[in-house]
Amino acid sequence: MVELALLLPLLAALSLGVVDLGRAYWLKTRLVSAASSGSTYAQSYPSQVSAGPGCSDPYNVVYVAQHEEGTSNGFDVDVASTSTGGAPITGCNTMTIPPGTQVTVVVSAPFEMLTPVLSHVMSGSTTLHASSQVVVQG
Repeated sequence: MVELALLLPLLAALSLGVVDLGRAYWLKTRLVSAASSGSTYAQSYPSQVSAGPGCSDPYNVVYVAQHEEGTSNGFDVDVASTSTGGAPITGCNTMTIPPGTQVTVVVSAPFEMLTPVLSHVMSGSTTLHASSQVVVQG
């Protein structure tokens, strides 16, 4: 009984750490997939970033990235032109993006840790990011 009482906290922390690692990997995979879907759309329609006149859902980058799994995933999506030093691209058809411009789609989401020790060290949650970069087609 004493040995079990001494080892149980260690085994519980190790088990929760493995679960946290798996959950973080799963979320990172979802983020990479959403960024890839958003950048694929941005490759052909880089100025159609968010909903507006002419860019109603589902015909914009944010919608495509947020609905990559079929339903809304709630991810934050940012689109920027890396050819102009990372200037954000916003709205719908608010600027002209010439062919050859590099566009980056960054998708992020919060990640809450289950492991007590790690959650105190990391302030309870952290934000995971994934990005995908494409060149605008003509």
